[in-house]
Amino acid sequence: MIKRLVIKDCLGIEELAINPGKVNVISGGNERGKTSILETIEKALYNTKRRARFVRTGADKAYIELETDDGISIRRTVKEDEAGLDEGSVKVTKAGVPVKSPETFLKELFGYQVNKGTHRDVFVFNPVDFMQKKDTEQTSILFSLMPIMVTAKQALEWFGEAPKVNYENHGLQVLKALEEWFYDARREANARVKATEDESAAVAKRLPDNYEVEAWEQINLGALFAELNDAQETNRDIVECHNVIEAFPLDVEAIRNKYALQEKEAQENEKTEYEQAKEAIEGDKKDLIVQIDMVDEEIKLLQDRIQKLINEKESLRVKVKALDEISLAERKAALVKVTKERLKTIAERKKEELTRLEVKKKQAEFFLDVHQLIDTAPIKNRCIEAERMKSFIPLAREVGALQDRLKEEEATAEHYDKCVETARLKPHELLATVELPIKDLGVDGRGIVTIKDLPLSNLSTAQQVRICLDIARVLAKDNPLKLICVDKLEHLDETVRAEFLQQIEGDQEFQFFITVVTDGDLQVETK
Repeated sequence: MIKRLVIKDCLGIEELAINPGKVNVISGGNERGKTSILETIEKALYNTKRRARFVRTGADKAYIELETDDGISIRRTVKEDEAGLDEGSVKVTKAGVPVKSPETFLKELFGYQVNKGTHRDVFVFNPVDFMQKKDTEQTSILFSLMPIMVTAKQALEWFGEAPKVNYENHGLQVLKALEEWFYDARREANARVKATEDESAAVAKRLPDNYEVEAWEQINLGALFAELNDAQETNRDIVECHNVIEAFPLDVEAIRNKYALQEKEAQENEKTEYEQAKEAIEGDKKDLIVQIDMVDEEIKLLQDRIQKLINEKESLRVKVKALDEISLAERKAALVKVTKERLKTIAERKKEELTRLEVKKKQAEFFLDVHQLIDTAPIKNRCIEAERMKSFIPLAREVGALQDRLKEEEATAEHYDKCVETARLKPHELLATVELPIKDLGVDGRGIVTIKDLPLSNLSTAQQVRICLDIARVLAKDNPLKLICVDKLEHLDETVRAEFLQQIEGDQEFQFFITVVTDGDLQVETK
């Protein structure tokens, strides 16, 4: 501990000599040099520079002398050029023996972290400020006392994925960030689950009750309609057969009438053709007679051709005679023979047609013996129903796909739920693996550090003061100089201040330098 401190022309202090005790209360009005004493101790040990000018205004140099109770003596002279650069020197002895490389010796001895370029928080941490900070700020300070790191690799191992959070933060802060990330992911997953459930329910409402897509998929709609078509075809054939049988007498009568008419027409044709032949002969005779008359005229006119015409006349008479010799009876006989052949053909056709009609009737009777009318209404209804139900297959498949997606979304939500739970449990697991700087330290669900499961702000005044001092002790525990600085004690109310002083006075390990604003000049009270 510091047993002697001499200050000359440092900051606002012209000259001051102190023989500190366990507790040193530095009081006085504003701008009287209370904080300057703390900064001077810091300057002696670490040669830090908090202000532009350390040498008191009007002086050419500053001097600090500091002695510890274990034989270390520090004498530091500070000179500053016009730019404020330090040109001073320092001498350090240990048990009266000069120390080589004194700056390095001091930094190593009193905890200066060369690799980071900052000294320990013995002069940065102020218990008074800590008590007035927000929960989150207090948590950050307490986190710094627990060397816990969480890497992306660990996150991948614990959660199966490594979300993009700042893994350079304190491990407990990383876990809180992961918890929030997974919480948001779970909320989004639950929203997707709800949306998928609603969509699935909405689509399912459009399906018939107890709809089984596999059953309707197996139904062959083509075969069902083919069955309906066959039944309808059979019914049409039955109706046709009935019509054939019912119409048979009429059809026979029609065929007979048709061929009777043809027979009559054949007979009438015979008469007609006979009369036509007769008329043709008479016409030919008349034409020949006319020609004879014309020849007679020519005989008269052409005497020189009389003989020739007479011969021609004779020839024509021969033809006339020949025509007279053609018997109408023979012509009629020939026509009768032709008509007979025609009637024979007609009779054969009539017989064939009647035979076909008879066969058709027998076939219809046989078909009716074998077949009965089929009630196609049930088959038709089955076809209509199958066709309607099959039309729901794409909708049912959509419901199935939604159900599959719902299972995936539920699995995702469950995964994130487990991740949230894991992220909430991990701080307690990790805290169990490290040496806690303060007894009963923990972390709540918000990532706020707690003592006995309570935020610091919920603790009693005595507990809060103890925690603040415990933090200060932890920060200073590895420093050979057992020094804790408490600046601006006046910021605490009287009750808290009294508790603070009471706990400090009971401390047997550390030396305390405390500043408090009061009326009057600078005073240092040692206890």
